[in-house]
Amino acid sequence: VKQDDSDLPQPFMLEADGECQGDSFTGGGQTCIAPGVYCTDADCGEPEDNGDGVLIAKCLCWMPKKTIKFNLTSPPVSILPKETSGAGCVYNAVKPGSYPFESIGGDGMCKEMKEGKLVSTYGPLGWVPPALALNCTARTQWAWCWGAPCNEDKYGKIICDCPIVISNYDIPQYVSVAESECDAEGFFDKDP
Repeated sequence: VKQDDSDLPQPFMLEADGECQGDSFTGGGQTCIAPGVYCTDADCGEPEDNGDGVLIAKCLCWMPKKTIKFNLTSPPVSILPKETSGAGCVYNAVKPGSYPFESIGGDGMCKEMKEGKLVSTYGPLGWVPPALALNCTARTQWAWCWGAPCNEDKYGKIICDCPIVISNYDIPQYVSVAESECDAEGFFDKDP
């Protein structure tokens, strides 16, 4: 049964210099020697309530086994958010304690990843499949997967619960999507 949009929570509003903007978009984050999940080219479902009042999209993400260039084994290095930004911060801002793991970022999140928790992160060496950045109008909703909690389903697919946010700025924004999504939607004005 599909939820009526009027029953859904509102997207989290990212304000300039506001809550959960602490170290995002400015070279922030923290290096963690642990394997991460990558969602740069994720296929995300329709927005839904996670059960705690956080508007999320369930995104099909992946864990790298080999580097794109040179076909080398991917080292277990991740860039994860500190407590001041990313998905964990958004969960906690919407409803304290709603993030399903113990730590919302930083050293605690890295420790949990080393213990086997699956978290969406960035890879510092750019191990990503073809993805594009779409130039979207100001205040376009997007799924912020950085730091999102993930689970592996019975088929081996990795699903991350990425909060839906709106960057509350007056300027257009770039949103990363899979190249196949652009082709499927008929977008032709795409920037690599």
